[in-house]
Amino acid sequence: MLLFEEWSKDPVIRQQQIDLVFGRRKPQKKPIKRRTRPSKAWEVGEHQRFWHLEPWQQSFAQSLPRRPRCTDDFDLGVYPCRREIALGFRYIQYNIPERISWLVSDIDRTGAAQAWQVAGLPPPSLILENPANGHAHIALRLANPVFAFRPISKPLDFLASIERGYTRRVGADMAFSMTGLIKNALHPDWRVSRPFDGAYTLKELAAVLGKRETRPWTKTERQAGIGRNVTIFDEARALAYRTVLRFKDEGASFSDFMQGLLGTALEINRAAGFYAPLPYAEVYGIAKSIAKWTWKRFTPDAFKERQSYLGKRGNAKRWADHTPLHESKPWEAEGISRRMWFYRKAKAAEPPIALSPYQGG
Repeated sequence: MLLFEEWSKDPVIRQQQIDLVFGRRKPQKKPIKRRTRPSKAWEVGEHQRFWHLEPWQQSFAQSLPRRPRCTDDFDLGVYPCRREIALGFRYIQYNIPERISWLVSDIDRTGAAQAWQVAGLPPPSLILENPANGHAHIALRLANPVFAFRPISKPLDFLASIERGYTRRVGADMAFSMTGLIKNALHPDWRVSRPFDGAYTLKELAAVLGKRETRPWTKTERQAGIGRNVTIFDEARALAYRTVLRFKDEGASFSDFMQGLLGTALEINRAAGFYAPLPYAEVYGIAKSIAKWTWKRFTPDAFKERQSYLGKRGNAKRWADHTPLHESKPWEAEGISRRMWFYRKAKAAEPPIALSPYQGG
């Protein structure tokens, strides 16, 4: 090792001496300043205030997505814009598929603004009426937004059943999409009223509905809105349950079953009449989830076991109130023998003998 009698006081020369003795050190990279994660479209920050708005308008603006879709005329197209810009358009997006904050019904008839009173529903948070024809959008704000990060979740399914009930109760458009565009509450073209200044929980909304009203849509009824995932899931899984064993009996592979189910899901998405059909990636995810679960769970042995269980459960329900004769002993109540009781019962069950017109008096 080369040693120096005296280390130089000049920092440049001293660094050269250190490099000669200990070796040249590797240059250090400057630390990268990482940018903070950008906010998602469903994240609403309290830091963005619209000071020129009233308190209820401020709360409404805060509930919207950061980049909602908006338009003044559907014929000219629909485009996403920043929220402060989108608030100037006639139609704006209240909900996005990942975050549902408003339950909205579209009523296309005169007097739609009073439909909730006639139907006996809770007072809406917003009533957006078209003064020209009396049609209206009725919106109820949710106290806790429903997030949909999976094709099917319990809160999403619960909200879908509530939407079906409210749609049936007020006679709203079943093909209306709550993730589509809705009348902007801040635009002067609409007559806005606020019967209720607050938000509802899902349980409060469901309290006024019956089970028959929240039942799934029939084949003649189609749901757009948040029920797109639910509709595709329910109809595709029903078909998967009926066909998976046939695929296995024919020696088909899982990929064959998956492709067939995917085609069915895409056809449901196309023919269901949704305002905005689900993209291919979401339909593929729903079909794959159903196919994996069904292919694993449905086997011939499992099918026989389930049929046996259903048969036993049906027999137990059928004979639940039945009392065997050897326990009730009705012949003792009539004071006759057991043999005579069965003889009379058999005679009573025999059909009467029809006489010909030439017999009898």
